[in-house]
Amino acid sequence: MSMVRSNLLALTRSKVVSITRHNGSINFPFFIHFPTPTALLKTIRHASSSNKTPREPTKITLSLSKMGPLKPSNTSNQDTLSPRVVLTPLMKYVRETMDMYPEYVTLTQVGSFYELYFEQATKYAPLLNMQLTSKKFKDGVKIPFTGFPMGALPRYLRLLVGELGQGVVIVDQELSGDGLGEVRRRISRIISPGTLIDEEFMDSQANNYLLSLEIPSKLFERAVLDMDAAIGLAWVDLSVGLVKVQEVKLNELVSAINRVKPVEIIANEEFPVEQREKWDELNTIREKFFWRVDESVNSKHQMISNYFHMFPRHELVQLDTHFKSLAQKELAALRSLLNYVQDHLPGSPIQFTALPEKEHSSEIMEIDPRTSEALELLKTYKHQYVKGSLISTIRRTVTDAGSRLLNQWISGPSTNLQEIQRRQDMVGVFYDDHLFNQSMRKTLGKVHDISRIVQRFSLGRGTPLDLIMLARAIEKVDEVKELLVERMKDDRSTKKVLKPVVELLVSQRDLSLEILRDLDEDALMKVIQQEKDLIAKETKITTATDLNSTAVTENEPVQIIDFGAIVTSNASPSLSILHEEINALLSEKFKLSDRLHESLVSTGSLKEASLKFAPNLMYQVYFRGTKTSNFDMIQHHFPEISFTQQNQTTRWATLPEWTKLGSKIDALKYRIQREEQEIIKLLRRKVIEHSIQLRQISKVIDEIDVTSSLAILAKEKNLIKPILDSSTELEIRGGRHLVVESHLSQTTLRKFTPNDTIMSQESASLSNIHIITGPNMGGKSTYLRQVALIVLLSHIGSYVPANYAKIGITDKILTRVGSADDLSSGQSTFMVEMLETGYILRKFGERSLAILDEVGRGTGVPEGIAVAFATIEGLRNRKGRCLFATHFGVEIKELMDEEQLSSVCFKKTGLRVLEDKVIFEHRLKDGVSLNSGALDVAKLAGFPSDSLLVAQRTLKRIENSSLKK
Repeated sequence: MSMVRSNLLALTRSKVVSITRHNGSINFPFFIHFPTPTALLKTIRHASSSNKTPREPTKITLSLSKMGPLKPSNTSNQDTLSPRVVLTPLMKYVRETMDMYPEYVTLTQVGSFYELYFEQATKYAPLLNMQLTSKKFKDGVKIPFTGFPMGALPRYLRLLVGELGQGVVIVDQELSGDGLGEVRRRISRIISPGTLIDEEFMDSQANNYLLSLEIPSKLFERAVLDMDAAIGLAWVDLSVGLVKVQEVKLNELVSAINRVKPVEIIANEEFPVEQREKWDELNTIREKFFWRVDESVNSKHQMISNYFHMFPRHELVQLDTHFKSLAQKELAALRSLLNYVQDHLPGSPIQFTALPEKEHSSEIMEIDPRTSEALELLKTYKHQYVKGSLISTIRRTVTDAGSRLLNQWISGPSTNLQEIQRRQDMVGVFYDDHLFNQSMRKTLGKVHDISRIVQRFSLGRGTPLDLIMLARAIEKVDEVKELLVERMKDDRSTKKVLKPVVELLVSQRDLSLEILRDLDEDALMKVIQQEKDLIAKETKITTATDLNSTAVTENEPVQIIDFGAIVTSNASPSLSILHEEINALLSEKFKLSDRLHESLVSTGSLKEASLKFAPNLMYQVYFRGTKTSNFDMIQHHFPEISFTQQNQTTRWATLPEWTKLGSKIDALKYRIQREEQEIIKLLRRKVIEHSIQLRQISKVIDEIDVTSSLAILAKEKNLIKPILDSSTELEIRGGRHLVVESHLSQTTLRKFTPNDTIMSQESASLSNIHIITGPNMGGKSTYLRQVALIVLLSHIGSYVPANYAKIGITDKILTRVGSADDLSSGQSTFMVEMLETGYILRKFGERSLAILDEVGRGTGVPEGIAVAFATIEGLRNRKGRCLFATHFGVEIKELMDEEQLSSVCFKKTGLRVLEDKVIFEHRLKDGVSLNSGALDVAKLAGFPSDSLLVAQRTLKRIENSSLKK
């Protein structure tokens, strides 16, 4: 093992070591014990009796997922080898682990490498672009194997988990604590998409949620689904220690999952195929998310109190009260979730930074997956790009944690009027003072991701680098607080908004000062850079020859070769004394080195005389000369020296003075490292003790980042503060589509055409159902989405693109805009259209906003008109707000009676034809469009002239036929 890694590992922890993602190095814990210098002389013994059998995990079966299940098995696959083959202890342990987790890739640490064996090496070597080789054992048996340096683990996890969707079992090695260097191996992690912690390939600007569902027993076996059945949800982001729970109705499940956007789902019930056919939204869930069915009964028989140790320490009564406030389905989902996490982090401390947060459906706007896609909230619909989406257009956040919070707000806008107005007030404080906001954002940009740093400590993975980053972040938080306090002096209204925020930013300055006093930041950065250089060198190993020549043996000892302290010498009295002692010994070493140089090199006898340490030869003196050099001068000046190796130009020798001095130095190095470990352990404990306060600070900083960024957006895009109230009205004057407008400003000189939207069910003169007609490319679809986006933005607390906006609280946004054949499911365009429209009719209520585009176009004209008319009538009776774009405006209006006409409003766009030019008029006017302009658009698109002429004649014949009737 390298000298740099030895030092860094020794200084980060005594047993469990984690080098974080920030230094581009090792992400996962591995286990190591540094023996005394005397123990370095001993051969490390590897005995199978020292291997600990992994705890049998939860039984999982997999459905429609790339991930393999956790499926323990006691069946050995040794039949693949000759019955006479006796495996070494290491190979036996690997074989047993692979058999226990047959659907997972087993990565076994051997020295400074992770290795794959047997059939997994054969299968994954080409997939991972690694050389396949073999290890030869007694009796000539060869076992396939491949591997990679430990520093390359993040890269291969990205390939295995992130790209191949493959689960991974990490087997790490440690040395026994008895000083004999006995190697032990154990499973340190079982990795699935939802149990990632701080892997480099994780999206730092998005949460990585694992979601547990508790579904009523046999719910899906009933002939008619009970859409009001209660479903328990519990989800966690292990990277930030955030746990949430919620109880929803079955008909709210799809929207809830879409809001959480988990990377992995575990459920206690499977969705039968026949129910998936009846309820199309189930297919949406299964297509988009990893899905597991947890068949374990373990969590069902566990009391929730068995998991109290995972949460911040409170009085038992307080914990009991909190968890008793959760619904039974929420508790059941939470037990399954915590049990699953516990199984995937065997032996690791699991500590969340806060108690589970309970979310309420009544305070969150429902947005189902189709609406999210249609409005292109997080990705574009066609290409699934982030660029061109709403989030990319409005994001001005300067921290990763702020970006995650903005994603959460967009995916689940608030329907709590008081909360929305509080956010608006925060945006207003930053909007009203641009210079203040610029200073704030400059400071925020230097605040590291506190929530993820603290969570790494809670999971026993925090490193000295994390300590430094946390201390620097705390310093910047204090600067943020100072800026807020200064801004509060401006006026009473500002003070009223900012005072609750400032009170939550309780200074942790004492903690940061202690960290920066005890750790040598410059020395740490130097060690980290050395580690990066080492990893870069190691990852160049690509050939089988390289792998065989570089990989260490099963029992290779870990060496302490170099020395580089990262804890300041005055961090403790005992450490200060140790540094004084080692400095004295190092001075003696330099004097001895000078004597060697002056006696043998300065005189010209030799070219080099150096003090060395070699693992196999221990403390040696190395001499280098030429074929004509007088090596006899060595013993002339140092008669007590004894040669151990020699050739024509070099000599290796032992010098008792150096042996004694080197042993003393290494013994002191070891004592210093142990003392430094204790100091770092103490700092880690203090971080955990402050975790609740730090978590609260992180939440406040995240919100400041989001609201200040929304203020920047409002300035850039000329947005206004909307008025929100408890009514069901919707009044937007001069509304604009923010994404389209931004695109136009960047690519053309054209200006976006704003439009008004005024709807109300509380006024006899206004209608809450608007039927929009007009030509293709007339802007109908853009207008529909524009209104939905303005409503959504207003509910996250943002300013909106309009001249004026007054919006009643909206509990859900529903969309039916564009569709395509789903051939893989045997569903035509019209079938998809009807499924989506039926879903809207079932969900639509008086506080809903629905936008529907050309319902009925996927079938014959008479039937299409009938479907469109019936849809409008269904929406009209349900009292909500709806924008309905159609080409059947004339027909629908003719079918309506007086009462129906009085409760709807017809709007139209138009076009003008000037010679060979078609001008689209995107401004909405009252009335019904009589001309869709289809032939004009066809001509503009380059439709062949002869075919266009046929179309024009055909249209006249149809019109004449209609007039005769």
